Amino acid sequence: KIRKIKNIKGGLVPLVLITFFALQTSAAFAGIEMFDCINLNDDENPIYFLRTDLDMKCWEGSHNTAVGLGVALSLIWMVVFPLSIFMILKKKNTQEALDSEMT
Repeated sequence: KIRKIKNIKGGLVPLVLITFFALQTSAAFAGIEMFDCINLNDDENPIYFLRTDLDMKCWEGSHNTAVGLGVALSLIWMVVFPLSIFMILKKKNTQEALDSEMT
C-alpha cells in the first residue's frame, strides 16, 4: 500500500509541474493586464479606462482593488510558485544524491 502511494505521488509531481508551466503565462498576463489603461479623452484632460473593461476608470474605486489583486496574483505566480518548485526539486535532488551515496 505504501508503494502505491509513492507511485501516485511520483506521478503527481510531473503533472503539477506541467500544469503550472502551462498556466503560468496566462496567469502572469492576467495580472499585468490590470495596468493596461488607455486615454479616452483629450491629452489636456486625460481620463484613463481599463482596456479590457472600458466601463472601469483606472486608478479609481474597484480598479484599485483589481490592481492590488493583480499584483498579489502576479507575485504568487511569477515568484512564489517558481521558487517553491525550485526548492522542492532541489530538495528531491539532494535527497536522491544522499540516498545513492548510502547504497
